Amino acid sequence: MEIRKFSPQDAKEVSEIVLRNLLEVNTKDYDPTLMATLAEYYTPKEIILASKEKEVFVGVIEEKIVATAALMENEWIHDFFVDPGRHFKGLGRIMIDYLEQLARCRGIKILRVPSSVTAVGFYERLGYSTIKEVVSEEGLTEILMEKNLLAQPAAGGDAPRR
Repeated sequence: MEIRKFSPQDAKEVSEIVLRNLLEVNTKDYDPTLMATLAEYYTPKEIILASKEKEVFVGVIEEKIVATAALMENEWIHDFFVDPGRHFKGLGRIMIDYLEQLARCRGIKILRVPSSVTAVGFYERLGYSTIKEVVSEEGLTEILMEKNLLAQPAAGGDAPRR
């Protein structure tokens, strides 16, 4: 999988991946109505606007976007999604490894993520620990997690791999 920076032309594919996750995967742990409301924030137009506030990356296989994630303020992972048809194939780990290596290269010591309930086990397997649970006014539960990047060496060397 090649990992590269997001471009506005990617917005439609990224939107589709996010919507599929929210409506097909996260509805196992969240109210479907809440997920449908959240999905309204992930239109291609909104994704392009959000990309101006955070550093967005996409994972590409054979010219098709299969994963997306963003770094915000260098220490927060946001909007991390893998095409549901490709879950459990190691792509999520590759994407997170990339972001961790990038953060290490930038001198970031702690990487944090507001995890969905659905993804907690994934992050725990990668060495993230729960800080606290937060429930929004809308009833969305997020688990704030973090990983000390100094405690674990980079998997692929000093520079992020692509």
